[in-house]
Amino acid sequence: MVCSASLVCDYDIDILIVAEYMDDEQELYALFRKSSHKLIRCNTEGCDRIKIWSSYINVKSELQEDKYSIQIINDTFVLCSVHLLSDSYVDHSEERLEEARKIMYDVQMAEEKINSPKTVIIGDMNEMPYGRGCLNANGFHGLPALNVSDRPTRKVDKKEYRKFYNPMWNLFGDFSYPPGTFYLNNSNFPHQLVC
Repeated sequence: MVCSASLVCDYDIDILIVAEYMDDEQELYALFRKSSHKLIRCNTEGCDRIKIWSSYINVKSELQEDKYSIQIINDTFVLCSVHLLSDSYVDHSEERLEEARKIMYDVQMAEEKINSPKTVIIGDMNEMPYGRGCLNANGFHGLPALNVSDRPTRKVDKKEYRKFYNPMWNLFGDFSYPPGTFYLNNSNFPHQLVC
């Protein structure tokens, strides 16, 4: 918890999103006040997996589901925080793809409500960038590269799909360590988490 508050202050974080936060929120608030960094807890009631704090005053809570929270920032930006099912015990790729479809629909509704396509979808997708939920056009459609001059949509089977840029593709390079906190080593099934 002290680490979270320290990171927020050291890097002047405006929005803190955490999944499965179990520590005492009042202690976290006290640490923020002690450092005079003003973050306010956003409403995520209905989404028990995610908690959000923000320095922005104009934050409106939109749809809150079990695995995702949608917030409107300054009547201009859609922030969708997600925490999808992992494959620690069983393959959930089909459920993640279906959840991605639902999230994308709800994000589109929020964008239409504020008449703005400025959206960030962030969180723990529990999937590799090339996984179906992340990459498929009918999922998050998170591509490895987008140019400003590109069309914002792509047609697949005669249907237009919104394109998103997924910066996680940049982590595929010459690493001598796994680019993340944990990864699942499927060769040692049932499962083994490796740091």
